[in-house]
Amino acid sequence: MPDWRGEVAGTLQAWLAAIESTDGHPHRRPLGPAVPTGDGWFTVDLRGATTGPDELDALRLVGAHAEGGEGTDAPTFGVIEAVHEGGRLRVRAGAHVAWVPGLVLTTHTGPPGRLVHSLRERIRRLSGTGLAAELAAGRTAGAPAALDQEPEGLSDGRREAYAACLSPGLRLVWAPPGTGATTVLARAAGDLVAAGRRVLLVSGVNRAVDDALEAVLASGAGFEPGGPTLTSGSPSPAWWPGATPPSRPSGSRSSGGC
Repeated sequence: MPDWRGEVAGTLQAWLAAIESTDGHPHRRPLGPAVPTGDGWFTVDLRGATTGPDELDALRLVGAHAEGGEGTDAPTFGVIEAVHEGGRLRVRAGAHVAWVPGLVLTTHTGPPGRLVHSLRERIRRLSGTGLAAELAAGRTAGAPAALDQEPEGLSDGRREAYAACLSPGLRLVWAPPGTGATTVLARAAGDLVAAGRRVLLVSGVNRAVDDALEAVLASGAGFEPGGPTLTSGSPSPAWWPGATPPSRPSGSRSSGGC
């Protein structure tokens, strides 16, 4: 195993040992009351709740007084579909479920450390090549070559950052606040999607992803009506009910907070 993979896997193993030494146990965690809206659909207010994408696969509607318990006699129902709408989550169950009083949407937290364990195993299985290895070795691709067609409306620095997004290889672009990073990201992501490429946009701050996605969708570049768009993370306050969210494609789905 190359040194960089062994070092990362070792760090994750130490983290996993610390997690497993705590007194955490798998349990059902309540997310909030489920309000029926008709045809088997329910609305749950998720503002302030923290949910991981994996937890959305374990959603259940549970009867009153059983949301935190295990092995109770309260009725429990599986969720067929879940759709984010701002700070609320709409879930669909069987139409008959609406007649059950006091329903609460819950999720199963699973064993502690499961995500760290999965990450450690995937790191161990990585090949020694690819962009991850280049990043670990500190090898960047350097300044990108000029594009065949220069983008209009961008300054010199922004054009170079745009070219870095569209060129193969690993590149790091430094863009302090106010320099137009969101504009460049939106332009590059839209053009990549229009060219049939997949785009993964990540950030340590959910709002940064929200802003970039809003700019891409507002431009309309590369997206067919109802096209596939996935966001993972709690929506920023600007997208909560009462605010005006961006016009996402109807096929957009968003999973729970990181």
